[in-house]
Amino acid sequence: GKFGSKMDEHDDRPELPADTQALLAQFLQAKQKQQSAENVTIDDLFSEDWGLSQFWYDKHTSEILADEVLDLANGGRIACLSAPSVFRALFEKQVDHSNHLLFEYDDRFAAFGKSFVHYDYNAPKEIPAEYHHSFDVIIADPPFLSEECLLKTSLIVRLLSKKDATNPPKIILCTGAVQEELAYRVMRLRPVQFKPAHAGKLGNQFLCYTNYEAARLGSWEPQQTEKQ
Repeated sequence: GKFGSKMDEHDDRPELPADTQALLAQFLQAKQKQQSAENVTIDDLFSEDWGLSQFWYDKHTSEILADEVLDLANGGRIACLSAPSVFRALFEKQVDHSNHLLFEYDDRFAAFGKSFVHYDYNAPKEIPAEYHHSFDVIIADPPFLSEECLLKTSLIVRLLSKKDATNPPKIILCTGAVQEELAYRVMRLRPVQFKPAHAGKLGNQFLCYTNYEAARLGSWEPQQTEKQ
């Protein structure tokens, strides 16, 4: 999963909307009654856990992707699959969040209450049936750059996707450039011009893949076979 953003040291810490601040305070008070929840921000609650392969997007990337999934869903259901950076950006917007769910392995995100669904990409059958085939938009960021992880993630994406032949679910995948061929083979996803950036400046080249032509994210790049 990839969550949050580290601001430049010269930037002021962003203020959350009042209703979001109140909700976060409520979550925190319920979990840690001894701790004051005044002036708590999301950045205070969660930090990267490198053992879980967590590398948060920068603020610009999170905002772009959040705006994209909001427009795509048009009030429909959004699943952020190991993509809490995007969920964080959604959560900070003044919109109805009842249709926005974060699927994450890290139980710290249970602080988001009913919007959080614990899942393990190794155990797709454990995802509750109420979420099967119910999402209009899915954005996924597999935690590991391995073929096995992407294959299992693709099974979960298929499980969560609505079955609608006239208006197929929109899929966004953010993962390494090394996964380009496999992403197309198993999900028919192609890289767009927009490149996700991480606050920690990862060494691996990351791409954004979609199953639709996305104006905000730029046109599809030529596929590997076309680049030869």
